[in-house]
Amino acid sequence: MSKPSILIVDDNHDFQWMFRSLLEAEYAITTVDTGFEAIDLLKHHVFTLIITDLQMPSMSGVELIECIKSNEKTANIPIIVSSSMDLERHDLKVAAVVSKFDLTKNLGATVRRVLHDYNYYGSS
Repeated sequence: MSKPSILIVDDNHDFQWMFRSLLEAEYAITTVDTGFEAIDLLKHHVFTLIITDLQMPSMSGVELIECIKSNEKTANIPIIVSSSMDLERHDLKVAAVVSKFDLTKNLGATVRRVLHDYNYYGSS
């Protein structure tokens, strides 16, 4: 079985590096800087999971999530939001939320749980 593929959408290259370093042993990682790049990439590639920031220039993470969820081809891809924002004020339809302040503690376990919840590994 090939590695699950994860698309990371974050305009901060330090966070992109952190995501990659925490996840690349178990997952195939692709990173992009903007929501527009993500939408373009999703036209040609299939990903198992998407992790996105909310605060990005030109297209916010909320707008990106709305685009992904409104497209029949991508609507079922689970999304994890990783942000330093207060997420209480957003009504996000996502699989999970991880604080950027807790990535080293929670990211790996959150990704595994989401993939399990979305039955990526099959029924157990």
